[in-house]
Amino acid sequence: MAVRRQVTERLVKSYQKGSRAEKSALLDQLCRVNGWHRDHARKALRQRAAGPPPPRRPGIRLYRQYSSGHSFTVVFLFGNIVVVIDLAALRRSAGLTQVQLAANLHVGQAHISKLERQDDMLISTLSSYLSGLGAQAQIVVEVGAQTLTSELEVGRRRR
Repeated sequence: MAVRRQVTERLVKSYQKGSRAEKSALLDQLCRVNGWHRDHARKALRQRAAGPPPPRRPGIRLYRQYSSGHSFTVVFLFGNIVVVIDLAALRRSAGLTQVQLAANLHVGQAHISKLERQDDMLISTLSSYLSGLGAQAQIVVEVGAQTLTSELEVGRRRR
């Protein structure tokens, strides 16, 4: 991996300044050396030319964590774990099956299964899921001494 990175780094400046024919030759060389497809080589060169990606802004992020057969949605706020939600357990505690919840949300059962297993989700998606359960949720944001509370709105946005 380090050798591929070094080879790519060496070719970045030549690729940026090269003519179309020179770029084609550099891509061929990079594909031969690294064993990459041309599209992947082109993408790697462009990413190296752009420099490192900007740091991620702190904020709300939802991640999925798996342990002992149960999945949990973990909400991070500025790098700190705020809440852990097991969507399937919430659904079961509401006494609903995936089919019943799907009927409430006017989607298929497979969509509910996917939501309960997916790696991340939008807050609007979480809000819709919870509304299908008949639950209400709030977002509470504390900044210094100030606390802001907002109800999660139910329903779809109009486009």
